[in-house]
Amino acid sequence: MFADTRQVLDSRPQKSATSTGCHTIEEMQDGIRGPENAPLIDSRLQDDEVDSHLEDMASRKRCPWWKRPSPYWIVFCAPISSIGYSAAFAPRVEVYTLLACRVHNPGYFPHDPSFGVTTDMPGTHGIPNANIDVHPNLLIPDVTYDPLWVWDYEWSGQTRERCTADPEVQAIVAKLSATLVTTMGILSCLTTGWWGAFSDRHGRRSGLAASMTGLILTDLTFIVTANFVDHLPGGYWFLLVAFVIEGFLGSMPTGMAAYQAYIADTSNSSSRSVLYAFGLGLLSFGFAIGPLVGGFVIHLTGTTLSVFFLATALHLLYLFFIIFFLPESLTVASARTARSRYEMDKQKNANVPVLSRVSKSVARLFDALAILLPRDTVDGDPLGKPKKDCSLLFLAICYGMTANFLALMPFVFQYVTSTFSWTSETTNYYFASVEVTRALVLAVLLPLVIKLQKSTVRPSIRTAPPVAGEPYEAASAHASHSDRSGQQLSSELSIYTPTVELTLARCALAVEVLACCIMAAAATDSIFVLGTIIGSFSVAFTPISQALALDIYTAAVGDDGGCQGEEEETATSDGPSETGKLFGVLSVLQALGQQIISPAVYGFVYSRSVAAFPQAIFVVTAICFVIAFVLLTFVKIPMPAISGNPGAPLHQHAEPGVRNTF
Repeated sequence: MFADTRQVLDSRPQKSATSTGCHTIEEMQDGIRGPENAPLIDSRLQDDEVDSHLEDMASRKRCPWWKRPSPYWIVFCAPISSIGYSAAFAPRVEVYTLLACRVHNPGYFPHDPSFGVTTDMPGTHGIPNANIDVHPNLLIPDVTYDPLWVWDYEWSGQTRERCTADPEVQAIVAKLSATLVTTMGILSCLTTGWWGAFSDRHGRRSGLAASMTGLILTDLTFIVTANFVDHLPGGYWFLLVAFVIEGFLGSMPTGMAAYQAYIADTSNSSSRSVLYAFGLGLLSFGFAIGPLVGGFVIHLTGTTLSVFFLATALHLLYLFFIIFFLPESLTVASARTARSRYEMDKQKNANVPVLSRVSKSVARLFDALAILLPRDTVDGDPLGKPKKDCSLLFLAICYGMTANFLALMPFVFQYVTSTFSWTSETTNYYFASVEVTRALVLAVLLPLVIKLQKSTVRPSIRTAPPVAGEPYEAASAHASHSDRSGQQLSSELSIYTPTVELTLARCALAVEVLACCIMAAAATDSIFVLGTIIGSFSVAFTPISQALALDIYTAAVGDDGGCQGEEEETATSDGPSETGKLFGVLSVLQALGQQIISPAVYGFVYSRSVAAFPQAIFVVTAICFVIAFVLLTFVKIPMPAISGNPGAPLHQHAEPGVRNTF
């Protein structure tokens, strides 16, 4: 089909670059999926649309380089946003504390008319697990305040110390932070899919712009609320408006989805994985350098709010680049097909009740989660009763339970601020050290350890029994001695690499438990930082668990596909196509754990325990990782063997069942 369309293109008159190749944002629309050596061409494109698509792709090459879509545009510019986001991440807790203290204890501020007058109510202040009503108008007198109160907090050491040490203020801050983050997380999870489909019809830049707009509005709302909290409806709860809007605009998940789609649209399959890895590395670099930049800005200006001006400026710069400079990656043909399909689906579902459509969406979610259900395995006796293998389910639960880093950090910032009297500048430097350590673990230490473990393990080679009906000698004759040697080496790595990775995963969980114990017992900030750095090594669990999940799932798909003829070939060919479904489910679990469940749990625990035992958040984290460690002991990995048939998959002739490597 593509050969025919290229002949048609050759017979058509060529269009100028200005009329076809360099489209505006209204013209450049949907994503495209394609052959191995071309950017993605959507399989839904009709034959007549393929002509237009290929013509658009050819005309792009005649555009000037600054109007030509390229993955490097977004790969090199996206870190601007990550720097701004991470620079303001820790100072948000400082603003929460400032606002809560201002509303509930205005007497702490020297320029306030009620300075020196307590507003404590009997039975609430300083009592653990008090039922604190955080409505901003219940605990304060009806007076007009001097705008110098922000200066009081920033420059008066006594005011800031009293605010950060007040358990009532800290409890309110925990509730406020948990409510804002959880609300935004729920809305972003619900809307990211819609924004992804919208970008299929209207361009990747629309998703990127929506995400940046939400972040800009949030940064501006922090600045406005910090200065005019006394005059805003709801007081500090006015921040919720910004988080709701950011959630509806998709927040960071929508931005990352559009970012990845842009790279997919403008790259070949041979270079796509490299671009993804390189782009992720630059984003991680931005997240690491952002807190350093933020701390330096606070040091120069002497005020925490300056970081939000910096974040707003960086996000505005990135949004300006997206709207006016970033070439759209999608073609008119692909967009037209996506819009046509959308209209057809819309007409088809016009008479379907909304509740029915929602129930179908929920059903599709649970259908995707079904891949985690236990599978039947044969252990030793093929004629015996099949046993359930819950390895993938247990591993997925571990993955979701440990995806709590970003959810925990705001409460860690709150803890170190109240316990060690850290400023926003110090907290930013602390956050930067954590991010740098995590990046080094992922980029340097983990690959080195795995490589060293591979080189030191020299297993005994086991030969699987021959295939029924085929003599071993005949099967061996299919391959030369060199082929068998290469297969033997490949089998060694295949057999023992999952074992090494499973051991490393358990070590990563144990390290996090140790780190939580150190942080909970730390009497000085130096010991606390040491515990945090140790805990940073647990970041290795995420990529290792993903690799193990893929090993288990691939083996299960191969086993389900059967071991005969066409069924085996189908299983082998379909296995890779199901990989996306697995990682999609893992992403859902990560989003639920990191953006919804963990913020709510940590907010509840810290608000209830801050007056008596603020270290409870570290105990909860340790419990989660202990449970994950216990579940991981029941995870079993496939036991491959060197087959008598060199052309067969490694798992095909393995001994029945799976092996527990604990």
